[in-house]
Amino acid sequence: MKWIQTMVQRPALVSVIYIILLMFGLFSYSKLPVDMLPDMEAPVVTVVTAYPGAAALDVEDKISQPMEDALGSLANLKEIASTSRENVSILTLIFSADAKIDEATNDVRQSLERISNDLPKGSNRPMVMKFDFGQMPIVRFSITSSGRDVRLLKDEIEDYLVGPLSRVPGVGAVSLSNAPEKVVRIQVSREKLMSHGLTMSELSQVIAANNMNVPAGDISLGTMSFSMRVPGEVTNLDELRNMPVLKSPIGEGIVLLRDVAQVTLSLAESSEIALVNGESAILGSLRKTSDANTVSVTERAIAIFAQAENKLPDGTKILILEDGATFIKGTITNLQRTVMMGALLVSLVVLIFMRKIGPTLVVALSIPASMIVTFLVIYMFGYTLNSVTLIAMSLSVGMVVDNGVVALENISRKLDDGLGAIKAAYEGASEVGGALLASTTTTLVIFAPMIFISGIVGQMFAQLAVVMIVTVSASLFVAL
Repeated sequence: MKWIQTMVQRPALVSVIYIILLMFGLFSYSKLPVDMLPDMEAPVVTVVTAYPGAAALDVEDKISQPMEDALGSLANLKEIASTSRENVSILTLIFSADAKIDEATNDVRQSLERISNDLPKGSNRPMVMKFDFGQMPIVRFSITSSGRDVRLLKDEIEDYLVGPLSRVPGVGAVSLSNAPEKVVRIQVSREKLMSHGLTMSELSQVIAANNMNVPAGDISLGTMSFSMRVPGEVTNLDELRNMPVLKSPIGEGIVLLRDVAQVTLSLAESSEIALVNGESAILGSLRKTSDANTVSVTERAIAIFAQAENKLPDGTKILILEDGATFIKGTITNLQRTVMMGALLVSLVVLIFMRKIGPTLVVALSIPASMIVTFLVIYMFGYTLNSVTLIAMSLSVGMVVDNGVVALENISRKLDDGLGAIKAAYEGASEVGGALLASTTTTLVIFAPMIFISGIVGQMFAQLAVVMIVTVSASLFVAL
């Protein structure tokens, strides 16, 4: 193995190679997104169709069954199931593991377009959604306000919390629940209305006519032209209460809306209710984009929570119910400790058996040298630093020193026989090079088939296999 002799005779070249790998490896490690699990796609598509006011049997006959007939012939479709309830139809389509989910989703949409005219006129447009692990909420939170109905603060919450959260890099969507829209309720006194000779329809027309912006034509100034309008929309409750309704038939006064009705600000009717620690609450969830770092996005979001809490009215509290980053950081930290503890124990075992500090340090340094190459490959493949890749690295800690121990032991034997350091290094590594290559190949053969496993399990084990193969291959290069 002439290349081994070249490496032994040119230590500066070896040093440069290691420095380059170290720089690129550390750069890759700093850029790696941190997540709990690898990016995975489940071959599942869901179709939800609303049919307001329809009974379950009508939904089954007019929505679910026609859709099943239209979608049953799709390519790579393994199973289709439907659930028909009052007002809604839910279809679940499960495709084979080798199906491309994006193409399958498009096929579903095209098939539904062909039967769109056959669906009942009262039904809504079908919503086609693919299952995506990356769209699971990374943060769930609640908002409460002591002494008031927190739902009345929806506008302030959207201004001070939802808006800033949406602008955080990596945030995909922010959604609120138990947050009905504000509505203005006008409770008309029938007796007062009749006393002024007005009907409900006439009052409704008057309110509509006095609550609109009216175009007022164009105005030209030289070569420029401007559109004009007369603003007439009501901006607050007092304006609405003081809106003229008609000239009083008794006397010279003007009848205002407040004279015949009570105007109040209320909430739209809702079937939701949310309580946190016994208080009415608005619940929220935060989703990230597919390429974002869960931990960094969560940390930025928590900083926004603190700022929003200071801007919202006194007594308003934002409570984090679930925080994916905390669990991820705990898991990642435990796995990192496992890797470090494994490296320490491996080095200790080598020291006990070889009884020499120098060779032990060489073997100990082979562990991070192999790992650095792995970080570079993980970054190039677009993987994340997740529990699967870290488990693979923790498993490979013991393997990466095997080649180094064998080569170093043979070199030590050559040194004991009286050979010089350079010659002992060359002959010792060359003699076991073929055996190390064979033993490493047998290890790689074990993990290589995992790359070709299909389905969700395959998506997880593919990363484990790649990390193991790269780390063990790097250990062979490091050893020789």
